[in-house]
Amino acid sequence: MSSEHLYHDGNSDVYLSVDKPKSKQEAPWKLITEIIKRSEAATWEEAKKEWNFQYAEFAPWYDPGTCLCGHKPIIELCHLANRYNHREVIVGNVCVTKFMDIAEDVKRIIPCLLRIKEKLSKSLNIETLELAIDSYLLTDWEAAFYWDTLGKRKLSLKQENVRKRINKKVLDSLVKQ
Repeated sequence: MSSEHLYHDGNSDVYLSVDKPKSKQEAPWKLITEIIKRSEAATWEEAKKEWNFQYAEFAPWYDPGTCLCGHKPIIELCHLANRYNHREVIVGNVCVTKFMDIAEDVKRIIPCLLRIKEKLSKSLNIETLELAIDSYLLTDWEAAFYWDTLGKRKLSLKQENVRKRINKKVLDSLVKQ
């Protein structure tokens, strides 16, 4: 059973009342501290709502990244931006799902982007398509085309070429090489 502790980040008058984890792992504590430092809000519950997923980056195996929590190496780098102060952070795919309100979508977006990167003719999933539309990456015609062909397994050659072009556009915007 865990007990409740007050947590102070050492740099401000921010105190968090949280259940301290059983393990001695400090990563979640460091992630909380770093996100609050870079947010406008002073509480964890409010601060985590300020952040939006921007794009994913897949680091090469010889040059992996480091998560904001300090964990390394990470290969799937999730770039997030604060909608109020425009600060940007990089977190790993595990940390992004631990604190983002969009965690469920991100859990499905990252594998979709990997799948599309491997085979351009594969279909985007609903979450990735909605992110592309919400981010104004697609024209109205491209969005309508994708919605019309989303469930289709067999496309004409022309439709497949259009899908590949749209997928490349989405990859180029959401995945940085």
